[in-house]
Amino acid sequence: MNNIWFFNRYGEAQIIFDKNGRFIDRHGRNLGYLKDNQYLYNYNGKQCGWMDGYVIRDLYGSTVGFCQYSNDSPSPIFPIPQIPPIPAIPQIPPIPAIPQIPYIRPIKTFNWSPLSLINLFN
Repeated sequence: MNNIWFFNRYGEAQIIFDKNGRFIDRHGRNLGYLKDNQYLYNYNGKQCGWMDGYVIRDLYGSTVGFCQYSNDSPSPIFPIPQIPPIPAIPQIPPIPAIPQIPYIRPIKTFNWSPLSLINLFN
């Protein structure tokens, strides 16, 4: 799969998931990465959430973002996504820190998270 755009609760294209498992914002800045096909980490080694069925969730089980391939439930009703912009050239990714031990997975909710896709990785 090529680069996949993830959208926020308003259908705005916010971040790209690339074929190397990295999350990059629309300005080319590296935000984090996917580990073991489910755990989201920032480059400081902090777990930020999960991805199941191409739905990004925060540490409390609420939905933060979705893409055209999203198929996980429960989840909120997704808006119609906007046309993504042309992405910037990604920066060279930093060397990730040793990741922390993953949290126990919370119960998934139908709610949108108060976090944005960008702030999820902070």
